[in-house]
Amino acid sequence: MTPRTPSRSPGSALAVAVFAIGLVGIVALVWYRLAAPLETPPPVATILADTSGLQSGGSFIGDSSATIVMVEFSDFQCPFCAKQRVELEDLVRRNPSTVAVRFRHLPLRSIHPFAETAALASECAAQQGRFAEYHDALYAHQQEIGKTSWQTFAERAGVASISQFDSCVVQQRLMEKVLADERDARRFALTSTPVVIIGKRLYKGFVDRDELAKVVRER
Repeated sequence: MTPRTPSRSPGSALAVAVFAIGLVGIVALVWYRLAAPLETPPPVATILADTSGLQSGGSFIGDSSATIVMVEFSDFQCPFCAKQRVELEDLVRRNPSTVAVRFRHLPLRSIHPFAETAALASECAAQQGRFAEYHDALYAHQQEIGKTSWQTFAERAGVASISQFDSCVVQQRLMEKVLADERDARRFALTSTPVVIIGKRLYKGFVDRDELAKVVRER
């Protein structure tokens, strides 16, 4: 005699269906939250009592005689720095006679192994008057850093003497300029990038163009 398979009660089947629907809903919610872009709140400015040591060194993006000079500490391998570069350069482009950026180095060696040499290479390009162009080439092709030669970036930046540039990088002639920027960053306990200083306001983290424009208007 074949044993009979116990049949499920209607209540049991309903409970299973409810459980399955709930499980699908939970999975869908988790997926949505993971897939949705994270909204990063704008950084809160710290008001500095003393900004001495910040408005020196570095290289300019824009007119060095501009009435408002923003200081940026940055890392060429930092993705948020690449994003910050777009916002800052847009502001400089819109206000060419009044706004400029003093770019200073803060390579985060522990997570960005090529950032220090990228900073050095940019200084070697600056020696031939092509800092802004080299800076732009690095950020425009950030994913190539560490894979593409520094000479290739120099060619993209229009550096006149590639042999002079190459010698400067190999012999690390201008590394002291990078280290000097880092020493000033440490004085202000800066350990991450990007950092933007406008007047006495110091922002740690990405600052969007609306906030930048607002602060500039208030100065």
